[in-house]
Amino acid sequence: MFLSLFPNGGWARFLIPVFPALALAAAFAVESLLLKGKHNEAVRAAVLVLLLAPGAARSWSFDAELVLPDTRPQARAWIEANVPPGSNVMSFNSHTTVQLTPSREHLQMLLAKIGEHPRARLYRLMLASHPGKGYGIYRIAQDSRILQAGPGHVKFSASGRAMIEPSHGLKGVRAAGIDYFVFTSYGSNAEGFEKLQPFLTEIFTASEWLVAFRPEPGVRRGPEISIYRLQESPS
Repeated sequence: MFLSLFPNGGWARFLIPVFPALALAAAFAVESLLLKGKHNEAVRAAVLVLLLAPGAARSWSFDAELVLPDTRPQARAWIEANVPPGSNVMSFNSHTTVQLTPSREHLQMLLAKIGEHPRARLYRLMLASHPGKGYGIYRIAQDSRILQAGPGHVKFSASGRAMIEPSHGLKGVRAAGIDYFVFTSYGSNAEGFEKLQPFLTEIFTASEWLVAFRPEPGVRRGPEISIYRLQESPS
């Protein structure tokens, strides 16, 4: 009942705790059905196949896509081969875009900025085991309604990261020293991209397109990713 009232209650990860109970209920229903009347083994086998086949087919299709190459690791490999270490890279939330290693300097800057924020412990651990090189990583800020999260949660999470405020436009991007922009089609929803359109248009106009990585059915999965290099300010 609680999940049905929650707007995102249908998300599979929220339903995982319910699956054991659903499986038991389904098993009880199937057992009760098969025990009613006199059914031979062939009929029972046919019923089980009819019950299991749709779920098995969906699982197979889902898993087959998961094992395909993803555009995000491909874009990361390109960045690490072509973008100078220490460059400042702007993109969207981490789960939607390329996973890059933050540079030592960037981690030190974040530690000085966030104080006793819980992410400080993560940054200290990353510094202690830093592999070298890396980039300055900046995220585009979006409001809580677009991110489908509580305003306080979004604000607290953003306070532990390096954020770019779209309302500051290209001027704010240049002030942060951004060198590259990684656009990802997973970065926002339709409403969010519409709201970001003036900001993104300004960035695209002031940038040089470098490369794109696109999904292809049966070959490659993931978001569409385009990488841009910001051009120097004319003034």
